Amino acid sequence: MANLKIPTSITGPDKIEVPLVRADYLETSNVFRTLFEVFLSIFSTILGCTISNASNTIIHYCFLIVMGLATLVFFILTRHYVKKSAT
Repeated sequence: MANLKIPTSITGPDKIEVPLVRADYLETSNVFRTLFEVFLSIFSTILGCTISNASNTIIHYCFLIVMGLATLVFFILTRHYVKKSAT
């Protein structure tokens, strides 16, 4: 193996600021983000099924509304806890 001696100099800033986040809030936000993605995929599937079906029952529309509301709620909770973890 070759041994090369190359003179190197490194310069850096005088001060580096590292913002800390609250891990418990960030982990809660990650759980809500995962649930948001799950409900979003279910909502998208139900929406595609509802659009492509010739005849839909009331259960299709009810389930579509519930999944849409759950998606919206988990999106709002995700955004809330991300902001809360940074402060």
